[in-house]
Amino acid sequence: MAQIVYDGVSTMPATDKPMVLAVSNNYSAVAAQCAAGVVGSLKGAIDRVRSANVTLFGSRRDDHLKAWGTGLAQKLADLDKAGKLATSDDWRCLLEEIALGLRTWGAN
Repeated sequence: MAQIVYDGVSTMPATDKPMVLAVSNNYSAVAAQCAAGVVGSLKGAIDRVRSANVTLFGSRRDDHLKAWGTGLAQKLADLDKAGKLATSDDWRCLLEEIALGLRTWGAN
């Protein structure tokens, strides 16, 4: 998943890197909440990431990030339908992989 995320954001302009790094921190924070047993569902985890991103950006969400998020949502739906996101450990791993892909691109 980290490579898919990296490839997805790699088409963004370099000026978006600080924003991408900030979003990666939100994914990491929610992954930690999953590990701590605070999050009760995959939907809850995604809602927490979205909420953190809204807090971070308000209404000025970048169009590049929005397009990336739409593509990611489809990939997550496919994984969920395939039964690969059944446990909180699955969600945690997924969120960590997403954060890794974002962080790797944002830091380069």
